[in-house]
Amino acid sequence: MIKRIFSGLIFLLLLFWLASAPSTVRAGTCSGSGPNNWTTYTCGGNKNVGYYCNSTSHSETTSCGWQYDNSCSRDYYCGQHCNVKTDGSGCNIGFNCSTEGDDLTTSGCSTSGPSPSPSPGGGGGGGGGGNDPKGWHDGSSCDNSGGWTCDADSYSTPLTVEFYADGLKGTGSRLDDPLNPVIADVTREAAVASNCGGNADHGFGFTTPNSLKDGLTHCIYAYAINIGAGSDRLLPLSGTNLRCFTCAATTGKVQGRKIMYPGYPTNTTNIGLVEIEPAISQTVTLSGDGTANNSPYYFNNITAGSKTVSVSAPAGYDVVSTLCYNRIGCHTDACAAGLPLCPEGDVRGCANDPICTGGAVNQSGSTRTVDVPAGGYVDLWWHYTRPTCSVILSPGSASVEIGKTQLYTATVYPDPPSATVDRVDFSSGDTGVATVNPASDLTSAYQTTARGESAGPTLIKANVFMGGGSTCPDTANITVINPGPWWQVEAGNIHADSGNVRSSIPSTAALPYLITGSQPGLVSYTGGLDINDAAAINQAGLSNWQAQTSYQGLKTGYGYFKRILEDDPEAAANGVTIHEGDYATDGEISVVDGENMIILVNGEVTITDNINVAPGGFLAIISSGNITIGDSVTNIEGVYVADGIISSGTSESQLIGEGIFTGWGGISLQRDFG
Repeated sequence: MIKRIFSGLIFLLLLFWLASAPSTVRAGTCSGSGPNNWTTYTCGGNKNVGYYCNSTSHSETTSCGWQYDNSCSRDYYCGQHCNVKTDGSGCNIGFNCSTEGDDLTTSGCSTSGPSPSPSPGGGGGGGGGGNDPKGWHDGSSCDNSGGWTCDADSYSTPLTVEFYADGLKGTGSRLDDPLNPVIADVTREAAVASNCGGNADHGFGFTTPNSLKDGLTHCIYAYAINIGAGSDRLLPLSGTNLRCFTCAATTGKVQGRKIMYPGYPTNTTNIGLVEIEPAISQTVTLSGDGTANNSPYYFNNITAGSKTVSVSAPAGYDVVSTLCYNRIGCHTDACAAGLPLCPEGDVRGCANDPICTGGAVNQSGSTRTVDVPAGGYVDLWWHYTRPTCSVILSPGSASVEIGKTQLYTATVYPDPPSATVDRVDFSSGDTGVATVNPASDLTSAYQTTARGESAGPTLIKANVFMGGGSTCPDTANITVINPGPWWQVEAGNIHADSGNVRSSIPSTAALPYLITGSQPGLVSYTGGLDINDAAAINQAGLSNWQAQTSYQGLKTGYGYFKRILEDDPEAAANGVTIHEGDYATDGEISVVDGENMIILVNGEVTITDNINVAPGGFLAIISSGNITIGDSVTNIEGVYVADGIISSGTSESQLIGEGIFTGWGGISLQRDFG
């Protein structure tokens, strides 16, 4: 016992001395030949110890140096690892030894690979670009593999580690799940931190798959996946040979994903495009074994045999499932359609099966029965399809003046009818022509109001959202037109008998009032009043004097004035003339101070030119029919009475009228500035 303790103390002291010495040289006897950084020799009686020799060939009696580099934690280790090539730096860590436990051998292992990185205890590289990963594959057993790795390009980023069996990357079989990769983010000892920029969170672990526990010899290789510039790296001490046995398994695993359809991904790079809400947050229930809400989801250590799996779904969603046993590569359009051929280029092994069966044919519904394989797994994917709908936006076509509004309603028809409408968004095809408010409506009836901004046509759009996405749209036409003709009165009264008073005064008018000036007036009517965007009826005091009433007095039209004037002996002397039949003015009329002109026309009157009345003068034109003002007339003064309609003409020039205008049949203002 004392001798054994004493030997152990010497071994520990020796390791401590080696770890602290910058370099040492030991003598030994070598056998074997090869380049100085690529072979194993029998030296000093130690069996199959890999080391760095100073020459390229040796005999059993040749003395060679053991060079120990400070960046290595050990100069030899009769462990469980196959040979890997070094880069001649003095850290030859290729080993080829046999030990007890797990029946470890080296038969069939590869002897090629990249240069190793320092082990814990020897410091680490600095930051910068173009670095390969570094680290160690500490070893593999029938239970698991472990080690550490980091990349000097970004010590804060944990690396992905890939595991291969019975061959290097590109020839061996991939052991880890590409959809659930091994991440080196486990906290390790301080020696790892010293090699990884002070960050110790770079350890990894991987459970040995049951597929390797078949009593045959398998060799495991661990690759650190590079970030930034550089290359992936076979980790030093990779190439562990295992021969493992296992008892018959009694449990398996149920796993899978929840994705939006369409979009059966044919490889892992497509999954991110469809693995979205609301699918990923739905609840998966395994009968008697709990629930899972993540995607991907996992149920481990499930008793082998028949199990029922169900999933929740938003209202109105259609659910289809695809099922694979002991592989993940069959969730494709081809497999889901039940076709006999697997997709080409599927690196996960689908092409190794004669047909895409094993339950991969799609099945509708949110519940599925699976047969959990002992020692294997079920891969069950749920594919969600949003509900559909149709929508009608009404009115389908409308015209509105600038500054005016039009109400639009979106009538939604969900399919199925039980599906829930999240919202309806509204927009304008050209906000310079028309705007909408609100831009979104959450409640039925789904409505918005469009406002005309400038003349022109555009579209009002409705877009229905169901299940978190856009489902169905519709559009309606809207044409924005310039405001209709508008007119104003200065310091006077307005009355419309048996009709309306309407003037489309825009808010942008210099004086946005129906009656301008310092003297307010009264607007009366029997129908209604529409002054568009006018600020008020009266400019004076911003008052809104108005009355809805009819005229109760005497109708003072052509007949009334004719009876009075035709019997007046002084009528002619006072400027009264009576015309039978239609009458048109001839040239411009100018009435001077002290002059009277009264024209009674038993017929239609056409005013062809401007009429001016000087202060102190008087002019009246009274018609039994209509009075029409010519398009070229821009100024008209006096008293005008028509039993019919007084019309302004239809030109684009402004008409200024000063006096009294009474149209017992109405007043038609048709001019438009354009």
